[in-house]
Amino acid sequence: MNVDVKKIIEKKSRSMYQKQICQSLVEFSLALPVALLLIIGIIEFGRLLITYTAITSASREGARFGAAVGNEDLGILPPYEDCVGIRESAKRVASAFLPIEDSMIIIQYDKGPETSIYSTCAPSSYEIELGDRIIVKITATYEPLIPIGFGNFEVVSETKRSIATDIVVD
Repeated sequence: MNVDVKKIIEKKSRSMYQKQICQSLVEFSLALPVALLLIIGIIEFGRLLITYTAITSASREGARFGAAVGNEDLGILPPYEDCVGIRESAKRVASAFLPIEDSMIIIQYDKGPETSIYSTCAPSSYEIELGDRIIVKITATYEPLIPIGFGNFEVVSETKRSIATDIVVD
């Protein structure tokens, strides 16, 4: 009689153990998609942040290069006229994270806030006056690894800086 009770207890405990395993598998199968979506979301947000930071830094560096003071007396092209130099400085900053092509960079000039653009790269020296600004706009396409809910979209950064002219550099 003692043996029968022992078999019944073993059978019940084995049945409860199998139910716990099944319950754990069901819970895991419910939690796994949520955890994967969270991890993928974190990765995608990080990639988007890197893309945005690279584009923003590149447009700032391009505008900074173009607004710098140059010395025309030495035969050096003023930075605001050096479109190749502006593009190269922008590409150099972002190259570690994002390849930028020349076609992604737009260089323009205006006379200040709320004025229209009067030139694209490169204006001649006689067109530039004190207070004019250089505008460097870079557009890149962000491509998510897994397009969940959204596809590719453009990330744009535009930087405007006043051009330093009529400043004597010794």
